[in-house]
Amino acid sequence: GGILSKMCEFKDEAHFNSWDYSEFVRGYAKFLVEKIKFMVNDESSSMKVANLSDEMRIERVLSRMENLQRLLERVLAMRPRTVNKHKKLIVIALYPVVEKSFKVYDDICECLSFLLDLYWGMDYWNVVKSLGTYVTVAKQIDELVEFYAWCKDFGVLTRKEYPVVER
Repeated sequence: GGILSKMCEFKDEAHFNSWDYSEFVRGYAKFLVEKIKFMVNDESSSMKVANLSDEMRIERVLSRMENLQRLLERVLAMRPRTVNKHKKLIVIALYPVVEKSFKVYDDICECLSFLLDLYWGMDYWNVVKSLGTYVTVAKQIDELVEFYAWCKDFGVLTRKEYPVVER
């Protein structure tokens, strides 16, 4: 529990019309919780992958993709609907989140490439899971492009720091 669970329930009642700020703080806390879960799951699932069969490696990559997609969803959900007097705080808070999203995007591309390389040798259920993953990622990538455009306009990092996102 502790501080993150309290942040996930954060509500600024001291100020009128602070709904967006409260929502941002809750979203940030949920991102941190998801990031911790991802780090724990990723660490435990990456042990001795080279010794596994292709099917077991595919299942691990599909599982990793689910975790990456949940983490990316938390990143995308952090975009405030309106910006008010808390702009500077939001920009500063978004810096590490946006930087982490670059790594998440790279990891997603790497996983998709792995799945594509083994696609024709997969069993039926892994093909179905892979196709579902591709559909979900395609939607997320569209949202990521919009999120990065918003962040650039908002002044989060410099424009040259952003990766070229391929759809």
